[in-house]
Amino acid sequence: MRGGNIKAIVYLPLAPEKAKQNNLPVKLPVLAEDLPKVLEEDRIPLDVILRGLEAQYEITKDEYYRSYYVFFLYEKFKQLLREGKLDEAEKILEKAKEVQYDYRYHFYRGLLLKHRGELGEAEIEMRLAISMNDRFAPAYFELAGILKEKNEIEDSLLFYEKAYEVNKEFLLPLLKKGDLLLEEGRLEEAIEEYRRILEKDSNFVEVYERLGVIYNQLQRFKEAEKFFKKALEIERKDHVEYNLSYTLIKLGKLFEALEILKRLYEKNPDDPMVANEYGLLLKTLGLYEEALEVFEDAYRRHKEEEILKYNYGTILLHFEKEKAISILSEISGELKDRAEFMISLAEKDVVIPSYEEFEWLKDYFFEGTIDVVALSEEIDSEDEDVKRRIEKLREGEFPFYDTTLDFSEMLEVILGIMFESPDIFKMEENAVKFVSAFYGSSVMIASTIVLTRTFQYFLAEEEPTMEELLRELVAETQDVNWKFSLRLARFRHADRFDFNRLSDLVIAFLQSIEQGTPVSDDERLKYLLEKLTSQKEG
Repeated sequence: MRGGNIKAIVYLPLAPEKAKQNNLPVKLPVLAEDLPKVLEEDRIPLDVILRGLEAQYEITKDEYYRSYYVFFLYEKFKQLLREGKLDEAEKILEKAKEVQYDYRYHFYRGLLLKHRGELGEAEIEMRLAISMNDRFAPAYFELAGILKEKNEIEDSLLFYEKAYEVNKEFLLPLLKKGDLLLEEGRLEEAIEEYRRILEKDSNFVEVYERLGVIYNQLQRFKEAEKFFKKALEIERKDHVEYNLSYTLIKLGKLFEALEILKRLYEKNPDDPMVANEYGLLLKTLGLYEEALEVFEDAYRRHKEEEILKYNYGTILLHFEKEKAISILSEISGELKDRAEFMISLAEKDVVIPSYEEFEWLKDYFFEGTIDVVALSEEIDSEDEDVKRRIEKLREGEFPFYDTTLDFSEMLEVILGIMFESPDIFKMEENAVKFVSAFYGSSVMIASTIVLTRTFQYFLAEEEPTMEELLRELVAETQDVNWKFSLRLARFRHADRFDFNRLSDLVIAFLQSIEQGTPVSDDERLKYLLEKLTSQKEG
């Protein structure tokens, strides 16, 4: 009976497996008026289930059907809570209490109060639920979350642990405990919690993601790479690939990172963060024309983003100087000083000296840019890895793969490309493009950036203190080769050099500039200093 009207009920037979899977009785009571909805939708809507169970319970007060009725009342409550319909959710909650009062009422009332921001009352309800059923892990878990919001960190950690102890198959409390420790900066403790999860479930992908993030923060990039790649083996996620690209850049695996960023950019070119990182990496590898296309499109889509405006403006200095100056002059935020410095460099009439010894390189420039494919026909190397790259270039293919090479064998060619470039901006672009193509080595690219940047400053008569120069160069090379940037930061402490390595030669070069005299009798070092001295005298 309901409101004086008899409701016709039909019993829908369910396969035992389906009934068990959906926590339904094998004979599901459904109001006759709702049966067409079930047949039309080929599924059983929650409201239909509730109406049928309610009618059945009102008729029989059967314990069997009551348990299902209460369960689906709470399911309806959760649905309304997710939809933000808190008043309707409260009505359903009170109805569930009338049908069967137990610990669940206080648990769900605690959730309702939490959603209303009444954390103190929510805490009381959760503690009541625990007092009525101290083996109900979700109550400990939700209480921990409430305590976290109240900034009672240690108690929150305690109850996350308690939730896990009550049900050791319930791993989410350990994940949240690790997350809270991570937020608090207690990284080693967070790692311990995440590893506890992996002992129970080696395919818990979120744990690998978080461990990758932590090891990035700890600057232990090889370990971060391992965890991000493990996460991606289990499930491909864009944000994990993006984080991996950051790690690979720090490890100097620039071409591997480029492949990831290219894929992410092509998938979503409207993402300003991905576009920015992809464009910067193309620039780092000397691929300025490709970088220009990326930044031009990103700037068109996101003109309000200052970082994109700055990077577009600086890359444009290599192609359309007046337009670049116009864009850079619009910058007003934190990058304003840097933008004004770039404008001042662009407006200076910097003359790059010419040397007869480098004139042969003129034939390999096209509109101010070095043609590495044409140059590969002229240059050879004794190193097998370099030979393979040269062979690819001769076939018209840019070798998009990483190496760990570190040679100073072509120092004269690098300098020649710098001095045959038409302006100080093209100096770095062309030198880096050459090293990127012929060597594919991040440490050599970083060394070349330091070399060209030093010459640029002297040519432009911008002579910063060594501290100012170092600050810029360390920041610049961190995203090229992390280990080299650390060496650069400690360059004064270097006392052993292998001048067959470009990185060692560059470190010794900086030491010699600061000391005002060569730190070694090596001919390559003297050659570098001679060229720099001639700029200063000029």
